[in-house]
Amino acid sequence: MVDNVSIAYNAYKTPKRAGRRGNAVIPALTGNEVRLMSNPSTSDRHSAYYDAMRDADEALADALSHVRAEEDARRITPVEAAAERVGLLERHLAECRRLRRELLGGS
Repeated sequence: MVDNVSIAYNAYKTPKRAGRRGNAVIPALTGNEVRLMSNPSTSDRHSAYYDAMRDADEALADALSHVRAEEDARRITPVEAAAERVGLLERHLAECRRLRRELLGGS
């Protein structure tokens, strides 16, 4: 299970411009809000978890980008790319659960 900290980090890791997406209004973030989102936790245990989740999210994004590049270059078929993405996402979720258990002691 992906936690809210990871979701918030990915949603706000870079400043966004104000705008609309569908019917939702997307507010622009101020510099202060971006700084506050950099690491919302103050405990060492939670900070380590937050940092590990950020690293796992970045590794997943890199791996997915590689799969997209391979598919775009037609070195793998769309079916092979989809299967690879499924495997990457399953391994990412397993890693998220492991990090939660090891760093936060949760189940």
